[in-house]
Amino acid sequence: SKMEIATCRFYVSNFTFYSNNKLVSEQKGAFLIDLENPESLQLSFPISGVDSVRFNLGIDSSTNVAGILDGDLDPIKGMYWTWNSGYINSKVEGTLTKTNGVKIPFEYHLGGYLPPYPTLQTLTFSCDKTEQLIIQLDINQFLTTLEIDKCSNVMIPGPKAVELSNLIATCFKIH
Repeated sequence: SKMEIATCRFYVSNFTFYSNNKLVSEQKGAFLIDLENPESLQLSFPISGVDSVRFNLGIDSSTNVAGILDGDLDPIKGMYWTWNSGYINSKVEGTLTKTNGVKIPFEYHLGGYLPPYPTLQTLTFSCDKTEQLIIQLDINQFLTTLEIDKCSNVMIPGPKAVELSNLIATCFKIH
């Protein structure tokens, strides 16, 4: 079988940098990462002397309730549910073509910030440089682990969105 990815976008936000577990710097704000635009995978921060970085995969609840925002958070970017008044943290769309030729379209719009189904993930990595953090998502690992055949569509907040948000968070690396 082969996979074609049509869309893969996700938000990373609220970067905090540490040295020996002490907070060195906090960079508020959100960045929209789009695999179609490789430059968006590279983030630079003017900080030195750090050994770890922590950031959110997604948009926190206070930003979700702040109303319509601009820049990377502008709804025109296609990462906002107008019907649900909230941000989509990760969006993955494409088609799985099975060896027998059957095509299964898939769509995962993962988001939701209200209990009991918050989808925000916090990721922590060691890092020795901040002038060029390259965020990597192993999208194939995500898609093969979740078994598209059994679940090809998650478009609303709920337990499945939480499960897939937990899964996609394990598919990230930085270097």
